[in-house]
Amino acid sequence: MKASHVGFAASCLMIAMALGLIAPPDCFGAEYGIDALNSSSLYPAKLQSIRFGDYTLDSAHNVIFGSWTISWPDNGTQPVATYTSPMINQANIIVSPLECRNAVAGGVSCSIMINFAGSNGSHCFFTTPGVGQQVNFINCPSSVNLQ
Repeated sequence: MKASHVGFAASCLMIAMALGLIAPPDCFGAEYGIDALNSSSLYPAKLQSIRFGDYTLDSAHNVIFGSWTISWPDNGTQPVATYTSPMINQANIIVSPLECRNAVAGGVSCSIMINFAGSNGSHCFFTTPGVGQQVNFINCPSSVNLQ
């Protein structure tokens, strides 16, 4: 197919999606604000990215919290977000596996947890089970992109 035909096909696809004639492909995922994440119907889902204000955690970008750098696993595994609801008016979204790296501990498997605690609001942290179940509280993400 000639390059001009590819450009024309892409333009037609975009117009058809804009007019609602076809749905966008699933490969793009969907971005959710923190409040919209508290719905069991979204999970389990592959994680494409997490935004913490101006910083994005995805397969190409790390985020730093204190002395820890959080990244996608080195083995190429795509993190997954899961949903649990251990109590009434409480829900947890757990994103794993991730890799947390620190000068002392080195690289360890870790996960990020978003806890919806009813009237107490949301609390977010990452855990490093390989380092004595350490819990590190962080700012909650501004949005999460799930596929």
